[in-house]
Formats: sequence, structure tokens, C-alpha cells
Amino acid sequence: MLDHINSTRHAAPDREKTHYIPVFYLKKWVGPDNKMCEFSRPYKEVKALRKHPNGTGYEPDLYAIDELPLDRRHMLERDFMKQVDQYASNVLKVLLADGQLTFGLKEKVAWSRFILSLIQRGPDRVAWLCKNFDHMRDNELARLRNFRSSIGDVADLAAFDNFQKSIRPSAQAVEKALVIQAMINLPNVVERITKMRWHVVHLKNSAYRLLTSDQPVVTSDGLQYANSYILFPVSQTAIFVATNSSNTELEIDRLIRSDRFVSTINGQICIQAEKYVYDCDDTHLTFVENRLGKSKKRGTRAHQGSFPL
Repeated sequence: MLDHINSTRHAAPDREKTHYIPVFYLKKWVGPDNKMCEFSRPYKEVKALRKHPNGTGYEPDLYAIDELPLDRRHMLERDFMKQVDQYASNVLKVLLADGQLTFGLKEKVAWSRFILSLIQRGPDRVAWLCKNFDHMRDNELARLRNFRSSIGDVADLAAFDNFQKSIRPSAQAVEKALVIQAMINLPNVVERITKMRWHVVHLKNSAYRLLTSDQPVVTSDGLQYANSYILFPVSQTAIFVATNSSNTELEIDRLIRSDRFVSTINGQICIQAEKYVYDCDDTHLTFVENRLGKSKKRGTRAHQGSFPL
């Protein structure tokens, strides 16, 4: 699984674009030409390119399991990720409509799972999860072998070695896929997000637009505290806010009404981006140039930074 992370992939006729930043979400940043501005730093300088949402934020076969038959190779993307995105797309339509947010548990779980997926599903994070999966599995197998060796039962040790050799690569690859799915479907985290206080703030009168990136979710350091929060741009002029207390909600709303809010949240979005930042045009080129890629702590925690409350 994920051979493209560790080595050069062989050419395959069934390679698929795997959008770790969904097209339905990126469409909220298109300009009049139905394209958006993709900022990236391939070398020293930041480049700004016009892209259709379908032409960015993807990696071929990101979740493909090469060891499985062709019809099951993309099961994680087709059976799980697409369902996550479809449900979230429906919720986003409601979030962006003016009025009271009234969601049932199904919709709240769907949106919470989508937020968690954006944190976990990018190439850097997937590579980190897979690397650590291999490390933990190898350590556990070594521990078990050492235990059997200490017992001194030669036959038992030989049986264990035979068992280890019999583990099929396809089984190991499927286990990795299930780990990725589990990290996007952590029940405790999903439940915690569903229980937070949700609202969407529309910045219709702001002189500045919100940016987004391939890591667009800004959170506090942990979601279990009274002052915990989630800030997530859902369009150029709207941001999703989730908090655990009315005091934190009021504090964030006060900051949102200030002149520095948009530049501060945009700065954090740029800093924690893995590779791409997005806007409808290249107006923010200098702003992005000064911030994109400044965070070096990638893939080691659920969020890359926090908003200064």
C-alpha cells in the first residue's frame, strides 16, 4: 500500500486521482472563470497558478492497495472517503445558508467526521501513519519473538517464525488502510466535535477574503477543554466555528469582528499548509510567500497550530 510514498510506482491503467482536498469544498474559492489560484512552493519562490478545483489537491492512488485485485484496490477511497465527502457536501450547503443551524445527529456526525478527515487524510499525514504502523507492528512482532525465545521452546519459536513468514502482504496492506480509516473515524473525537457549540460567521462586510489550504482546520491544543475551539473556513466569506463554552464563543466572535481576524486566520492557514494554499486570485501572493511552509512540524499532531485567543 502507498508504494508511491516509499518508491517509484509502476505504470497502472487504473490509477485514480485521489482528492485529499475535495472538489466540492475547493469550488467555494473559484473566480469568475471557474478556476482558483493555487499557491505552492516547488522550490524557493511561491508560484501562483490558475487551476480548476479538479486539477489540484490530489495525488494518484493515494490510498490504493496494490496487493489487492483491481476491483478492490481503491476500496478505501471508493467505499469510505467518497461517502464521507458526499455527506459533508450536503451539510456544507446548509452551513452556508443564512439562518439557524438545525442538524440531526446523522448530519453532525457526518460533518465532524469530515473535519477529522481533513486533518488526517493528506499525503504527509498518511505517510506518517503508515510509517508508524510499520514501526509498531515490527516492534510488537520482535517483542513476541523475544518472549518465545526466552522460554526456550525451539519448536514454539520455529512455529512463530513460520507464522510471521506466512503473513501475506495483502493482509498487511489492508491493515494499514483500516488504520487510516480508523483515524478518520475516531469515535471519541467525532462525538466530542458533535457536542461542541456550532455556528457559522459570514464576513460579508469584510475588506478581506478568507484563504484555505490543504490543511484548513485550525484547532486549539486539544478539544476537551472549556476554551477549546475549531476554526474552519468554508468559503471566501464564511467560517465555521465550534467551541465548548459560551465564553470562548463570545471571545472568538469578538476577534472575528476585529480588523486583524482575517489576516491572523489566513496567516495560520498558510503556516500549517503542507503544500498548497488557495484563493480566487493571486492578490495574496506576497502574503502567502511570507508564510507558506513555515511550519516544520507536519504529521506529528492532529493540528499544525492554533489561533491566538
